Amino acid sequence: MANVIEITGKSVEDAFMNAIVELETTSDNIGYDVIDKGSNGILGFGSRPAKIKAWVKSEVEAEKKAEEEKAAEVKSTEAAAPAANSDKADVTSDNSDEVLSEPHKKMVVTCDVDKVIRDFLDNMFKAMDMDVNIDIKINEEEGCVNVELGGDEMGLLIGKRGQTLDSIQYLVSLVVNKENEKYMRVKVDTEDYRKRRKETLESLA
Repeated sequence: MANVIEITGKSVEDAFMNAIVELETTSDNIGYDVIDKGSNGILGFGSRPAKIKAWVKSEVEAEKKAEEEKAAEVKSTEAAAPAANSDKADVTSDNSDEVLSEPHKKMVVTCDVDKVIRDFLDNMFKAMDMDVNIDIKINEEEGCVNVELGGDEMGLLIGKRGQTLDSIQYLVSLVVNKENEKYMRVKVDTEDYRKRRKETLESLA
């Protein structure tokens, strides 16, 4: 089941940025509904944070597709099974359910992900006159590409409330998914910023 969270912030925009960190994805891959726009109150009294419900679009779409495929498979199995042999039909249905229940998380890699990411980031950091170490790890089981950046000026890459880092993550995701046939999630981090940010948000909750 897709991960749906409720999260708060000083404004809807802040709540949205917090959702990006919490769900560890990019801004273009977040879907959300506003539960409460929040209020500044009067002279600081009666204020309340904004609250949104957020989810990862790709997970919802994948779940919907899996449900549609399962429904189509079950319908096909029922149509093909002889009406007189109900026991056989039951076995066929059970087997199809077992096949369909297998996880669909494994990543489909159709391009040289490491080269695509490294070439893009090398060119970007060269234009910024920055010396940045790039470590890329592909977790095919989780369907995620983890990109760790290191260097002396990582504060510049993080930016205010992680906005620069999120922008880099968004761009890398666009580049990778333009080359790869199947969608893959990309996470860009440096100095454990996202973990520290998540811990900070949890401590304030």
